[in-house]
Order: sequence, then C-alpha cells, then structure tokens
Amino acid sequence: MNRLMKPEEIEKQLGNKVEVRWVAVDTGLEDKNLYEAEYSVAPIGYPLQIDSTTWSPFNGREQSNEEIFLDILHFLAKDEKTAEKISRAKSLVLKERIPYIEKNGIHVYGAVVTGPTPELRKLKDNDWIRTMKVGEVKLWNWK
Repeated sequence: MNRLMKPEEIEKQLGNKVEVRWVAVDTGLEDKNLYEAEYSVAPIGYPLQIDSTTWSPFNGREQSNEEIFLDILHFLAKDEKTAEKISRAKSLVLKERIPYIEKNGIHVYGAVVTGPTPELRKLKDNDWIRTMKVGEVKLWNWK
C-alpha cells in the first residue's frame, strides 16, 4: 500500500471477492532505515478475519482481533528474548512498538490476501497498491 490505512479500509477497498488474511501493522519503526540500525525489525501483524477454530485467540468471542493483538504483544513483551527465538526474529523491539501503537492506533501498511486469480490480477491496477508479490499458489474453491 502506498499509505497507512485502518484495517477495515482495506476490506472496503478490495471488495468482497478478495479475502484479507493478515495485515502488517505500522509500529513507527518501518519507515526508518533499519539496515543502518543495530537491529533489523520483523514485521508484526494479525489476522483480520475471525478464526472460528476453538483454540484460536482470534475467535471473535470476547474481544476484537485488534484488542487480542495488543494483548498478545503485551504478553510477549514480558519475555521478549524467548519470543524472538520462537519467531526467529532478530529483534521485535516491543518496548518501543507497543507504546507507538497504543498512542497512534492500529494502522496497516500491508496485507496478505487470497482470492480468485482474475480478482487478484485486477489489484495491480489500483493506485493505492504499491507492490504485489505472489507468495503461495493453491487451487481454491471459490463459490
């Protein structure tokens, strides 16, 4: 995307033929030249859709996905070194990122989407999309 958006804006922009699976959250560090910093920061985000799986924290029963995302970040910040090892991130920098998100709200700069190939191809003509990358291709039964 060429600008920051609220998560619900992405869904409106894409329409109902493309499904947003995951969004990358702006934490104030993404626009800095991280290659010159002493650490490289991994993107963080959360699933936009409700996950009806019983064990998923993003099951939509008690909290929104945004609230769950922030709760998870606070939990991970308690033992950030272990979280970095599990996520294989060089650095999560949660002590800086959490206050930024809490102050500025959740805005996203990227998304993982899925849908029928013709609908995904149409996205390349949208002026608000900066870059597209095909990650995984599977047969999908869209009704």
